Amino acid sequence: MLGKYDCPEFNTLVKGKPRFIINPKKFDKDDPSKGIHLRLKSGYQFPAEHHHISRLRKIISDYLLDRYRVSNELEIEDLITTIQKYCAKADKQIRLKHKGSNEVINIHEFEAQYPEQFHHIMSMIDARSEAILLYQSVTNSKDFKNLLPNPINFKVRFSTQELLVILGTMIQEDILQVLERKRPLRKTELVKLLADYFGVLKSSGRGEIDRSTDWDSITTSGVSTYEGLEAYKEHFNHDFSVDFNEIWSDSQDDILGALLNALRKYSPTKKGD
Repeated sequence: MLGKYDCPEFNTLVKGKPRFIINPKKFDKDDPSKGIHLRLKSGYQFPAEHHHISRLRKIISDYLLDRYRVSNELEIEDLITTIQKYCAKADKQIRLKHKGSNEVINIHEFEAQYPEQFHHIMSMIDARSEAILLYQSVTNSKDFKNLLPNPINFKVRFSTQELLVILGTMIQEDILQVLERKRPLRKTELVKLLADYFGVLKSSGRGEIDRSTDWDSITTSGVSTYEGLEAYKEHFNHDFSVDFNEIWSDSQDDILGALLNALRKYSPTKKGD
């Protein structure tokens, strides 16, 4: 009912044996995920960033939603039983090893030497454990709905480029903060979040934006649409700062230009004022 070919992402997340591959030469004091890869199963390894766990969970939820739509009550009960059985056997052990070596790292020594990296690793393990506990807690078809994806999507009459500039400006001006498990998202993670949940306007062949476009025709963009933007690469550094001399809209009459200028002039009211 839930074999590895039915939903390989579920098997990857739940039945995998978490192993963190460490390369201290690439550790970065500003980014504790640098120099660390997570391998959940053989052949499935990725940088140790939270959005990978989130996207696995989203794919699993999409699969479960499809099964829920076509299954009867008895089939749902069988699926829940299978989920619980797999979750009960989930491997909770943490394994650390150096890149290119099979020698296991003593986790207590690693914590003492690299506390920030250790905390990051534990936060990813916690995210995986919370997902497993959620699946394991489902005991009936009513609870099963808690596993299904939330259908909420956002639609804006901005292009992908404009949306990135606006959000980047708001983050830079300390107006907006996007968090996952109390940790601010990095650029690449924010891009993946936008690609999943934001519908944006597509430019015409001449690069023009028609803001009168019908809402029903606005669709989400793929991750590559955001990542491929030269504007994204050139105008944002690691802390989302923007070179205001190179912002695309110079006209005060343009909606984007007016909004960006308003954001630049925005000053949060001090406490007590």
